[in-house]
Amino acid sequence: MPKYRYQEIFAQLKEMILTQKDLNKLPDERTLAQQFSVSRVTIRKALSLLKEESCVNVRHGSGIYINKDVLINSNVFGSLTHDMQEIGCVVKTHVLDCRLIDNPNTEDLSEFSGSQIAFIERVRSIDGKKTIHELSYICAERCPSIEDKVDDNDSLYRLLEVDYDVKFTHGTEMLSAGFILMDTAIKLNVSGINCAVKVIRKAYENERLIEYTISYTLADGYSWQYELNNVSVIYKN
Repeated sequence: MPKYRYQEIFAQLKEMILTQKDLNKLPDERTLAQQFSVSRVTIRKALSLLKEESCVNVRHGSGIYINKDVLINSNVFGSLTHDMQEIGCVVKTHVLDCRLIDNPNTEDLSEFSGSQIAFIERVRSIDGKKTIHELSYICAERCPSIEDKVDDNDSLYRLLEVDYDVKFTHGTEMLSAGFILMDTAIKLNVSGINCAVKVIRKAYENERLIEYTISYTLADGYSWQYELNNVSVIYKN
């Protein structure tokens, strides 16, 4: 939780900037101070944090402008293919299964709207080695007939954003370590006991759950680095 008032105002302004896509400019310092019932010194501290994250450009005598390029980049949902290409790796994807299933209304999938969900099972290879087993569930009500459009080596996020005009607003990822199940081992062509990183990801468009994915990544030879802001960490024994 923010400790100081200027940190609270910074968080509120940043959320407003990220959610109001047509916002190009913030009110001036005096107006912001009146809106938040604080001094202009407090507003300047909040704006200083926004400037540090390159969210705004303060032009003296002109106003406080939103830095659209930076904000667009901060809202892009990650692409494994793009990330691997950045470090010189080749990613290939093979679709194992893609079909509609009845919404089981289990705890994990209870957030989905509609009576059916699109189920997509894929194996992803990095530099020729099968590395990731991925199970994705997509809101069929929001993305009708998506089961007919998923192809090998196609980006699922590209499909959702381009073909269905999905505008992702927020999401969560939970990472944990463990051993892969026999079904995953067979599909990744490994034998014996293998450690993996399990990732559970949820992606939303406003309040609607669009994607729920469970992926298992073989842990040998790969690591992740995240740059985090305003993150709360939950530890469960």
